[in-house]
Amino acid sequence: MDTPFTKRNIGEDFKWSCIALDGNRKNKWSARKCIEKKPFICETPSNIYVEFRLYDKKKKKFNITKCTSGKPLSIQEERKCTKLLGTPGNNEPANLVQKPSPTKPTRRNIDTWVCPPLMVSLGNRCYSFSDKEATFEEAHFECRKNKSKLAIIRNKAQDDNLRRFLNNFIEKQPRWIGALYDWKSDKWKWALTGQPLTYNGIPASVLRNTPPEAFEWKAIFMDPKMDNQWNTDSQTKKKRFICQVKAKAVKKFGRGLLRPPQATIRIIPQSRS
Repeated sequence: MDTPFTKRNIGEDFKWSCIALDGNRKNKWSARKCIEKKPFICETPSNIYVEFRLYDKKKKKFNITKCTSGKPLSIQEERKCTKLLGTPGNNEPANLVQKPSPTKPTRRNIDTWVCPPLMVSLGNRCYSFSDKEATFEEAHFECRKNKSKLAIIRNKAQDDNLRRFLNNFIEKQPRWIGALYDWKSDKWKWALTGQPLTYNGIPASVLRNTPPEAFEWKAIFMDPKMDNQWNTDSQTKKKRFICQVKAKAVKKFGRGLLRPPQATIRIIPQSRS
């Protein structure tokens, strides 16, 4: 049942229904049967409040409440309030930050990495972890359909990051990554690019005890029974899978683009007395 809330729909249709955020409708409310199993959102009261303060050049605190208290202000205080609240008749605050001209991110000025919605950032890679099972080929095209690719792991650092996340923060299930065995060249390759693996996370014991012909039509998955080390299985087996995209870099602004801060927001824990 996927019924949007309208005045016309209220009535018998909503018996034993609960409210859900519908991802297919930009997270608008929908009515669903209460017995359906779905992810859920928990909430807890916050023990913080936000205090907005203005700082002058001498680093003396100037509280916004002084501007709105209605008490007479000195000329200096009026200037500070004008900087904080804007000019009379203007509903928008005065600009505190000069808008920089766009520049291309480089390794030196990258501040952080940003991922698409519903993806997890690990280093400069973004990953999504499927809830459904698929063959290796189906998993490949499912990732491509969502403008991503089956995970490609280039080095041990990326492998360790992914294994640490899988071992500690997600349901333990075998999951395909994007490598398969090319029996013609007798090499493991990334399915998307056709390039040989420069890093191979398959344990040496597996490679040593398995003849090459046994790897035909096999692909690599991360095996929770082996602490999510790489393992191999037939491409026709259905498993969950990991999709990946490269994170977008968010750059730091260059020197001289930001004015000295005139205001700041502090989050202060409330006392529990």
